[in-house]
Amino acid sequence: MRQIGKRNPFLNKKAIECALNIQKIDSKSAKWIALDALKELQSPKVLERIKE
Repeated sequence: MRQIGKRNPFLNKKAIECALNIQKIDSKSAKWIALDALKELQSPKVLERIKE
């Protein structure tokens, strides 16, 4: 999910939506994985790299 979300702005948006859905799962590990992915996908470094 992280790598796909780093390809372009459209896929980044979809990966973030997916991570937000994963956060809703009642599982500690799912919440941790989603939070970690969101941090990376929404980081200024990634957003700058995929900017159109």
